[in-house]
Amino acid sequence: MSPEDGRSDGSRNAARVLAAVSFAALALAAAAAVFIFVMSSDPAIESDARSGRLIILLLKISGKDPGSMSASELEELTDSLSRTVRKTAHFLEFFALGATSSVHALSAGLSSVIRRSGGYDGIAQIWRRVFIPGAVSATVFSLLYAASDEFHQTFVPGRSGALSDVMIDFAGSSAGIAAACAAFVPVFIPLIKKTAGERYRSGIRGKAEKDN
Repeated sequence: MSPEDGRSDGSRNAARVLAAVSFAALALAAAAAVFIFVMSSDPAIESDARSGRLIILLLKISGKDPGSMSASELEELTDSLSRTVRKTAHFLEFFALGATSSVHALSAGLSSVIRRSGGYDGIAQIWRRVFIPGAVSATVFSLLYAASDEFHQTFVPGRSGALSDVMIDFAGSSAGIAAACAAFVPVFIPLIKKTAGERYRSGIRGKAEKDN
């Protein structure tokens, strides 16, 4: 087997794995975007009722009995906690959107690098050609989607858009992007190093065969 053949086989295998990861992450990002849109389409009265039910469930889990509270006490408690519950839910929704969209961008970018270069060519190249553009594209997408989500809510009865909510959503997506980038290094870099090792070993075998 020639060095070129070994390099091609190893690169194709790594690129296929990354392409599959990229497709799966894209599907999950689309699902997260649709979920956010659907939740934001609910009128305020439905959103408040859902938050109230979640608060009651959390109270039960924490050991507090909502049935032991008076109606006014329960209403006051749910009103005070509903904003926190809604903002936390939005933060987590956009965390998922940021994480999945960045995994898609990073996997697609790394797959492209491997296909073009035939393997792993160092951390500097991965940083310059994969991490920076992948993180930037996921960040821009998440920010634009957060802004569009708040704009969308201005058309929903009883709801409104706010710059502060855009910032909360963007904070969630930024945390998701950071988490995905941090997880990407220990998970995927060993895969690429393995591909480089196969390329190196194939080159040694090819050179030995040529010398013989």
